Amino acid sequence: MNINKREGAIIVGNDEWIEYTNGSKVHKLAYVHSSAKLGKNTIVWMFANICKDVVTGEGCVIGSNVYVGSGVIMGNDCRIQDKAHITDRSVLRNRVFVGPCVVSCNDKYPKVNNKDYKAEPIIFEDDCSIGAGAVLLPGIVVCKFAIVGAGSVVIKDVYSYRMAFGNPAKICLRTDIEVPEEFKSLDKVGREVQ
Repeated sequence: MNINKREGAIIVGNDEWIEYTNGSKVHKLAYVHSSAKLGKNTIVWMFANICKDVVTGEGCVIGSNVYVGSGVIMGNDCRIQDKAHITDRSVLRNRVFVGPCVVSCNDKYPKVNNKDYKAEPIIFEDDCSIGAGAVLLPGIVVCKFAIVGAGSVVIKDVYSYRMAFGNPAKICLRTDIEVPEEFKSLDKVGREVQ
C-alpha cells in the first residue's frame, strides 16, 4: 500500500513529508506497512522500512535506512538511529536509544529453510542505550538504565544499571550515574551477583 494513501495523510510543506492527523510524519521515501500504527508525533525518516503490525508509542524517531521488523512494539520517546536493524517481535519500552548500525538478532541457529526455527526477540527495557554498531544476540534482555558500548557483541542479559562492552561483552556496574543501592549487588531477578 502506498504511504500516500494511508488514512489521515496530508501532504505538508515541500511534498517530502506526509503528516498525519495525530502529528506523526513520514518521509515520502520511507515504507510503512499499512497495518503499522504510529504513535502521536512520531517521525520516520527516508528509506526506513517499518514492517507489518509494528506499534510505536508517542514521540518516537526512526532514522533513515532503519529496519523495524514485523510485530515490533515500541514505547514512548524511543530513538532509533540510521541503519539500525530491529528484529521481528522485539520490544522497546520507553526512552530506549538505539545507535547507528546496531543489529539485533532473533535466530540462534540461522540456516535456510530451518523447520525448527524459533524466534527469540530482544527486550529493551526503559531508559537503556545501545551504542553504535553493537550486535545483540537472540533472546537477551537489556534492562533499565543499562548501556551497551559501541561495537560490543552482547551474548547475555545486561542487568539494570550495568554497562556491557567488548567482544564478547563484559558486564560491570555503571560508574557514570548514581546507582540505587538495591541495584548494586542484585541481578534483574533479585539474585546476588557473583
